[in-house]
Amino acid sequence: MGVAAGLSLWGLGWCLPEEARIARVLPSGINTPEFRELLQTSWKSLHQKLGPDILLHPEVFSMGFEKITQVPMSWKTPPPVLLNSARSFYLRSGHEDEADILVALSRIRPHCLELNPRIYYYGGAYMYSLGAWIAALSLVTPATLRSGIGFYLEHIDKMAWLYFLGRLFSVAVYGAALWLLYQTGRRFFSQKVGLWAATLFAVCPGVVLQTHYMKPHLLGSVFVLATFYGCADLLKTGNLKAGHWAGVTAGLAGGTAIHLWSSFFILLFSAALRMGQGQSVRTEARWLLRAGLLAVAVYFLVNPYLLTEMQTSWKATQAQTTFLSVQPSKIIRFFFYGLPHSITWPLYFCLLAGLFTQKNLKDPVRLLGLLSFAGFLLTTWIYPIVDRFDSVRYFGILSVGFLLAAIRIEEWRSSWRRIVWVPILNAALLSLVIDYNLHLDATGRSTRHAAGRWIEQEIPEDSDLGFLRLPQPSNSPYFQWNRYHLTFVELRSLAQMEFPEKLPQYLVLTSSDYDDRRALGHVLREHYRKIKTFPPASWGWVRPPIGQIYGNPLVEIYQKREGDKRHEQYASAIG
Repeated sequence: MGVAAGLSLWGLGWCLPEEARIARVLPSGINTPEFRELLQTSWKSLHQKLGPDILLHPEVFSMGFEKITQVPMSWKTPPPVLLNSARSFYLRSGHEDEADILVALSRIRPHCLELNPRIYYYGGAYMYSLGAWIAALSLVTPATLRSGIGFYLEHIDKMAWLYFLGRLFSVAVYGAALWLLYQTGRRFFSQKVGLWAATLFAVCPGVVLQTHYMKPHLLGSVFVLATFYGCADLLKTGNLKAGHWAGVTAGLAGGTAIHLWSSFFILLFSAALRMGQGQSVRTEARWLLRAGLLAVAVYFLVNPYLLTEMQTSWKATQAQTTFLSVQPSKIIRFFFYGLPHSITWPLYFCLLAGLFTQKNLKDPVRLLGLLSFAGFLLTTWIYPIVDRFDSVRYFGILSVGFLLAAIRIEEWRSSWRRIVWVPILNAALLSLVIDYNLHLDATGRSTRHAAGRWIEQEIPEDSDLGFLRLPQPSNSPYFQWNRYHLTFVELRSLAQMEFPEKLPQYLVLTSSDYDDRRALGHVLREHYRKIKTFPPASWGWVRPPIGQIYGNPLVEIYQKREGDKRHEQYASAIG
């Protein structure tokens, strides 16, 4: 548990709001009550335009500009196109989803019976638990709860505390997952199996990364594991109450993230296995019906707005389907690429050893684990992403896969078991490298800080800098914006060279949760040369994945090739 605590806590305060970050991008002396009032007014106008159910507004996923926009230098107050960016440096963390969660929490007012966070893709089981956690810890920490953003614009450190407590909730859930996984292994197999399973889960890089984010997926995986525990207990003891409790936790899993309704597969598989042991169809149908009713009841208990605001909730749920790209090939891509990259290839081979053994067919609990893993695997075809480092966050059954691996490891002779420490240490090392990069991002030594200082020192102030997105703490180096002409161009427009006469002299690419270099390959080859790279930290052969981690991302700066006259034309056009 000490190692797990270190892996989950190191770097937890990465890229939080702070005044020093604001001073890096905005003019000196701008942080006045009048400017903060302007930011608050623009915030209110934006949310009045988008409405309470932001998912239903057609502009919610726009870039903030159409194809291309240009901002001249030497302004004193950010122009309208940069107001949202300026406010983000007051209020946002380095993860682009975390601010949305805090906004959603602010909409929950239990004393007014306003229980709809209006975020929909994250369920009430997570939102209510997170809200209760932050409210409780605000009583014993410097965190302060206020209903509007005006207070946090003035007291930036209080905003940082809310993010930190939200991430600390993920750490606590991670600890609960380790404890439950250990107890599952000990209860149904042996104490050593429990220790092996918890160790594999603890060092898994894709899991450790999630402990540093304020996101619901770890909590969902705990409920999935609890569902497996209840069904395994039912198989082993015949205690129908365990099956009913499994229905409750399956409902909580679905109530945390809707795709985790796949946890109900575990109940179906356990009923099928019990019928194979001689139980009657009627007996299994009766407890399964009770468990299903409990699951549905709990789901709506933690998401009551799905009933009280049924029409709006249904429209929002339909809007979420725009994130989905249904492709059966995703199953193969996840199993053979996304999963091993999330957990490391050496741990992946340990996982395969646990999955593909005939001994799983002779033990009902092991067979339940195998069937459950396969059932979840079949649902990956609807996941938004399957081939990235953090794709494993959607795969709530991973802990059961590690349980099967642990059982198999304990069956090996002692000399083979000692070899298992090699993949464990390798995974732990990658997790530490990720933590170290987050630690750098927590202490003002990130690639964004370094790139910003280099820009100010090496690029003349009257140059024009190009970006693919409006700046936020996650996606741009920290430099004084008003010293340069800024060009913001959408990725597709730049890739298709829709505005060849407006190519900026310098192009800055930050690969946080995306890597745009492939899409821009021909543009970079023909029109630019790379002049500076700020890579994330690596230790020897152990390197974090590029474009898949928000903390301390790769930053590359390109300069237009000499002889290209279009920069002079552009500079003349913008004065």
